[in-house]
Amino acid sequence: MSAENRKYPRRRVLKSGVVIFNNRHSTMDCTVRNLSEGGALLVFARPPTLPERFSLRFEDGSEFPCRKAWQSAMSIGVAFLNVEAAPPPSAAPPAQAAEPRREPVEVRIGGTVVYATGPDGSAAPPLDAERKAQVMKALADALAQIGAA
Repeated sequence: MSAENRKYPRRRVLKSGVVIFNNRHSTMDCTVRNLSEGGALLVFARPPTLPERFSLRFEDGSEFPCRKAWQSAMSIGVAFLNVEAAPPPSAAPPAQAAEPRREPVEVRIGGTVVYATGPDGSAAPPLDAERKAQVMKALADALAQIGAA
């Protein structure tokens, strides 16, 4: 069947998905390669062994009941069972989660702080010549102690 005869036009996408089956006791990761209001193309890292019906969960947490329409060695075409609730075939990536809060970092050699970030986790300022000399001496002293042990 040509693309013009399809009931729902496909859009190329590259999304992570998880197939859920066996009364929600089993999962299998997949990549969603195309998507329409009526179904999707799922690609797997290894040959999938799946039941005829299962759920497909997208990376945004949305989940849709599916049935196998066809299968090849590493791919499965699925039809969404509830087309009215099917995902929109948007190629736009999902909204990014807020960036995790960064914690301050402090690295010491011996008792000397050789690297530290700001209280908000921001990068440490570059070392001036005097501070760089202190860090290099602390490092040399620590290496000498290791060599003596």
